[in-house]
Amino acid sequence: MNSELDISKYDFVDFGASVGGSIDFAIKALGGVNGLGIDIDPVKVRKMQDLGLNAYCADFTQLPFPRKSVRFIVISHVLEHLPSLEVAKASIKQACDLATDFVFIQGPYYDGDEYLRKLGLKFFWSDWKGHTCHFSVKNLKDTLRELNISDYKLFMNKIVSHSMSPFVHPLNSPPNQHDYDSLIHPPKHLITFDKKLYREFVCYIKLNPDLKDWDKIIKSRKGVITEHEE
Repeated sequence: MNSELDISKYDFVDFGASVGGSIDFAIKALGGVNGLGIDIDPVKVRKMQDLGLNAYCADFTQLPFPRKSVRFIVISHVLEHLPSLEVAKASIKQACDLATDFVFIQGPYYDGDEYLRKLGLKFFWSDWKGHTCHFSVKNLKDTLRELNISDYKLFMNKIVSHSMSPFVHPLNSPPNQHDYDSLIHPPKHLITFDKKLYREFVCYIKLNPDLKDWDKIIKSRKGVITEHEE
């Protein structure tokens, strides 16, 4: 991390920005103006910089910025790559400390793993080598409860209602796969699920009670999204 970095120049930070896709989303959908992408991989940081994006190489779990430095934080498909549940929780806490207005988090859905396993099935993302932390919706809600945060919106994206979904593989399918393909993956049978499963969770954490654009912000993630049911 550049010790002379002036965080006051930025209105949002993207934790684990990779090559900058979420920065574009933060500007176009979340109302960001000048964002900073942080990633621990120097190759990805250079790629962002080559694209003209503001990017710095650092461990976003250990940032030296003062509290309430930026308007919002983005954590997009990052928590599952962290080394442990404790680190993921600490990252959310830090995001809530740094942001004045809100935090946006999205990631793969892991809460159906045990249910699918009993049926001899799995989500393809559930055994990716790079997914070292299966951060679930339950983990998220527990974390927010521990932080005494109750003002948030939690949505589920893309309902998975049966085993023929391309997101679902048989257990004996190799790891590190993507969408199911009957030509290359082991066969599976049709099973209609009696439990609600999804592709992804999307969470908006409201930190500023007077945030005027809240209703617009929580509609920013496009797609088939339903509000989470307790």
